[in-house]
Amino acid sequence: DLEWCSNFSLWQNALSLRPKSGLAHAMLAIQYLNRLQFDLAEKHAKLAVEFAPDQVMARIAQAKIALSHKNSQQALEIFEGAERLAKQQNLPRAISYECELGQIECYIAKNDLKTANILLMKLNKEKQGDPRLLYLVANAALDRREYEAAFRTFLDALTQDPSLTQALEPMTRAALALRLYEQAYTTALNFSKHYDSPEVKLLLARTLIVNKREPEAEQILKELITADGRNAR
Repeated sequence: DLEWCSNFSLWQNALSLRPKSGLAHAMLAIQYLNRLQFDLAEKHAKLAVEFAPDQVMARIAQAKIALSHKNSQQALEIFEGAERLAKQQNLPRAISYECELGQIECYIAKNDLKTANILLMKLNKEKQGDPRLLYLVANAALDRREYEAAFRTFLDALTQDPSLTQALEPMTRAALALRLYEQAYTTALNFSKHYDSPEVKLLLARTLIVNKREPEAEQILKELITADGRNAR
């Protein structure tokens, strides 16, 4: 596992010592992306590739940025190239595994669920029960509108790995589709504790509305409008 990748302060410190470290920029890009801070993520991903074009993690960061912009084909090609680089450089299996996980996300985004499932089955034989694989399986189920299966699989993934907080947003959508409105609200509220963005607040407001808590939803919407007005000045 690449647990060291998630140490945000470690990479901030590394960057202060080596401002042109492609690896540090790449890791920070991924961390900012996980926090939904897209501008900072994109900035660091560009610097990662500029300073270290042959750094596999820099390419992974670049691919994740492309995927966040819904450029799934471009992201897929970058992930595939990163996997080839990892093999050429004889890097640990964990690195190429990250590239394959990224490719699965791309196939799901492209709605090529057949190819996504083939890769998922392959990786599941290698790392059965990996929470990140469960997360991807749940996303595929959500795209197929299999909401109950998606919800349960997101729950399994989070039970095994509570730090997989990016699963909270699609899990909220699955709960809404199933009309599990109270569960949708608590999941969205949990999500909002980890991420602060207008999109997250809008999702939380939506769950409040379906729970007939309109005054609280209106307060969130007023705050968003006020913040948007300040940013426009």
